Amino acid sequence: MMQPLLQFLDEGGTLEPGQLIHAYPPFCTVESGKGVSLRAVSALELIRSHAHVAAQLPPDGSRIAFVAT
Repeated sequence: MMQPLLQFLDEGGTLEPGQLIHAYPPFCTVESGKGVSLRAVSALELIRSHAHVAAQLPPDGSRIAFVAT
């Protein structure tokens, strides 16, 4: 899946050492099929963000909603 990286670079993005690409909405959502916003963030920030999302996922696989703050 090089497409997100190529999109990020085509939009003028750059990655510094220790940074990863954050996609919103997350690729695991239906909404991401309409496009995503990509930005460089620290690896620690991205890991924390993913951990926060994972902690909120219901174990039964039911639907969830993301609210941007």
